Amino acid sequence: MYAFLILIDQILSIYLYTLIVYVVLTLLIQYDFINRYNRLVDRIVRALIALHEPLLIQVRRIVPFIGGLDFSPVIVILLLSFFRNLIKQNLGIWEIYLINNLDKIIDGKLSAYNFLIEVSKKVQDFKTLYNRPPCLAVIIVGNDTASKIYVKNKIKTAKEINIKSIEITLPKETTEQNLLKQIDILNNNENVDGILVQLPLPKQFLSNNVINKILPLKDVDGFHPTNFGNLCLGDETIVPCTPLGCLYLIKNEIKNLSGTNVTIVGRSNIVGKPMQALLIKENCTVTLTHSKTRSLMDITKKADILISAIGKPEFITKDYIKPNSIIIDVGINRVVENEKNKLVGDVKFEEVYKLAKKITPVPGGVGPMTIACLMYNTVKASFLRKQSEFKEILF
Repeated sequence: MYAFLILIDQILSIYLYTLIVYVVLTLLIQYDFINRYNRLVDRIVRALIALHEPLLIQVRRIVPFIGGLDFSPVIVILLLSFFRNLIKQNLGIWEIYLINNLDKIIDGKLSAYNFLIEVSKKVQDFKTLYNRPPCLAVIIVGNDTASKIYVKNKIKTAKEINIKSIEITLPKETTEQNLLKQIDILNNNENVDGILVQLPLPKQFLSNNVINKILPLKDVDGFHPTNFGNLCLGDETIVPCTPLGCLYLIKNEIKNLSGTNVTIVGRSNIVGKPMQALLIKENCTVTLTHSKTRSLMDITKKADILISAIGKPEFITKDYIKPNSIIIDVGINRVVENEKNKLVGDVKFEEVYKLAKKITPVPGGVGPMTIACLMYNTVKASFLRKQSEFKEILF
């Protein structure tokens, strides 16, 4: 419903602004400031007449000319403004900010779409060379609802860009030995290029044992110690998906990151640490903070780019932000508001957007890029396993 209202608002906005252009252009022509018979002017006027006159004619039937003046455009402009305000009254705070501050939003969905277009070209290149598409195997253990949704989205995206996918579902009661055996089978399958085990795993599993079992060249999550070590050394490797997606979003805003001050809040192996290694490779000055960091606010307020990945709902407020900085919100937290479940990030969006130069929303920010980078890693792994040249999209 919100998306529909935003779409209607944008359509009304375009109609309103083109009507204003029509009125101004008509006055300029009327008072001989512009030649009506100029070819370009004529085409523009004809297009605006076709767009606006049908409605203006109907308004004139209700409100005739007053003192020889045509007030129909003024009435339509007032009505459109009224309806736009009515729409905004039915939108939440986030949606209103989105309408009024589209230039501040880093659109993860659009970025992922553009990125996947480039990835799909590499899928086709691989298929042309080796007569088969890249193949991703996804293992899920148990029936965790959130994990099943994530896996479904990954499989769906793979299908959209012609990556073959294999989904393996194991019962919650399965043993670690059985899971490791399944990974062995996939490791030995030459037609499988990437293996992903959906995390978190049930309590009886040691995640490190499972991650370490996957061959480094098939580890499309980028969590294997070999891949992690190569990343820290600055060597070619498979990079964890979420940090890679964050870097893509950042580099869309700032091409040259050399010398930029970046603060990361959160030191996890999944986001914080690999993000630090990626940014150091880009010649950034990186501060990695965590739960034991003293005077956190003093540190974050110096950051040109702030990346939050701590899993605390709306922890980062305006007091943590340097004005005109870029904010990357990795957190996805479920909270209950007015007896309804709601997704929020680590950043208090309504406050922070006012100070930020750019900011990622939640949802619709980092999440779509994480899945897009999983597809990228799968294609990259397929080329590397064949010892074939692979040209990076990002670096």
